Amino acid sequence: MYAFVRMVVRAAICEKKAPIDALQSFQMPREEKVHRDTLSREDMRRLVGATERYRYGLVIRLLVLTGARAGEILGLTWDAVDFATRSVTINKSLNIHTRELNDRPKTENSRRTVILDEETVELLKQQKEKQRAELRALAVTPLNSDTGLVFLTQTGKPVKYSSVQKTFAYCLERAELPHMRIHDLRHSLITLLLLEGTSVLTVASLVGQDPSTTTQKYAHLTKISNAISL
Repeated sequence: MYAFVRMVVRAAICEKKAPIDALQSFQMPREEKVHRDTLSREDMRRLVGATERYRYGLVIRLLVLTGARAGEILGLTWDAVDFATRSVTINKSLNIHTRELNDRPKTENSRRTVILDEETVELLKQQKEKQRAELRALAVTPLNSDTGLVFLTQTGKPVKYSSVQKTFAYCLERAELPHMRIHDLRHSLITLLLLEGTSVLTVASLVGQDPSTTTQKYAHLTKISNAISL
């Protein structure tokens, strides 16, 4: 709103409809820092445990464990899942508004491979078998391939972000955790790892961030973790 007012006044000055010093004492207000809740390691365990009964619970589990963006997990394809090495490669992203798949992630730093635990890999195997059965029932042959999306609706379409949000809300309630945004899971993991003394380079590599961005956004935490690690 303030930026719009400034633009209008500048236009008026240019058209000589306002005095040249009309913006002399104009100052953009400082944006207040928004406090975001973060989860502890125990909170994360409880949340992951609460995801089991839901169709998109595995989406939430992967968000918690990897710190990935929602579009990166919803854009995960089967050819990016390596069961032999227990890893997923994040190299695509689903637009959470249009549900269109982009064949590249948000940035070049976003492209990475993440090693998963055995239980999560087993759940992915179950997800693949369940999906194959559903697609066979729908007779949706084109989507029933190793390059298809890992997560689909019951009708074989890309998952709506709002559906994941609902699942997340149910899981939070079941785990007796306060309401938060899905993106706060990413913030929680970065915060937790830095506080535990994990290096900025390692954290940035895990979540697909430029190390300078991680340092800038979490400078106060890196200072704390450095002190702890002495």
